[in-house]
Parts: sequence; structure tokens; C-alpha cells
Amino acid sequence: MLLANVILCWLWQTGYAQAPANDEYTGAGAMNISATCTSVAGSTFKCTQSLPQNLCAGEISYTVKDAWYKFQTDGSFSIDVKAKPVFGSLVLALYANTADEDGYISCTNSQGDGVAQLKMGVLPAGTYYYRIYSTGAGGVKYNTCVLGVVPVGPPQKSQDLNEEGEERFTRDSSLRAGMLTV
Repeated sequence: MLLANVILCWLWQTGYAQAPANDEYTGAGAMNISATCTSVAGSTFKCTQSLPQNLCAGEISYTVKDAWYKFQTDGSFSIDVKAKPVFGSLVLALYANTADEDGYISCTNSQGDGVAQLKMGVLPAGTYYYRIYSTGAGGVKYNTCVLGVVPVGPPQKSQDLNEEGEERFTRDSSLRAGMLTV
């Protein structure tokens, strides 16, 4: 027991307990937009609160510890931001071009051990920030990713008929995954 306390004290004094670089939006971790969920692991245990909690979190009577991420889009991707807690539950909130209450777009929570997911459709070109925080008083470990898919090809003629018996035109259902790095 004494050895465990000595190790914990040493870890604390050597900077182990310092907040990570993405504790504030100015140090937001750069995320790639990809066709498959290439997860980045993170934690809010050493973070501080940078903004009040969002409405989707419900009533929280404690200081939320948040971690920040950012991505850039050229406006041609259908964006899907995901975060899955390793344990516990979390809130995922998205902001446009600025990481303050004026830039707030939307938020969701993971409701138990499920995935928090914001399906945003095509966002205008720009830089977007998102933050993750725990719905519990401690912190949360999680995996996060940003998916981007863009439809390609000209509209294709469909062999389907509408209700009046006329041929209708639909966009080809094939999709091409887009990749954009920050």
C-alpha cells in the first residue's frame, strides 16, 4: 500500500496530472475526415472546463471536464462525428468556426454505453470544433472519429416508375468515400 502511494505521488509530481494539449479549443486535436471510423483514443480525466455544459446533457451540477477536437471540410462531405465511451457516458457538442457559445451547432449524449453521434449532412466549408465531456462527475475515456462521404457521378436514369407511371430520375446510389486531412 505504501508503495502504491509513493508511485501515485511521484506520478503527480512528474507532471502526469497535467492537462492535455486539447484541454482548450486553442489546442484542439486535429482530426482527419475519413470513409471509415479511424478512431482516436482520448480521455477527459485531466481536463478542465472551458464552457458550461450544453442543454443536451440535462442538469449537471458539477464542473464538466472537456477535451477538444477540430476538423476542416471543403463543403462536399456529408459529415458524421462519433464518440464512444470506453465506460460511462459522454456528451458530444459541435461548434462552427469558433469554439464558443456563439458557434454552437448541436450536441448529443451517449445515453449509457452507446455511441454519441452527430449526423450533420453536408456542412459549409470551414473549420469545425467539437468537444467531449463526461456526464459523470469524474471523467470519461473514449474513442472518437469523423466520417465523411460524398456522392459522386451524374444523376442516373432509373428504371423505376413514379405513381403516375412515368419514368423518374434518381441519383445513383453509389457513394465514394472522401478523405481530407487537416
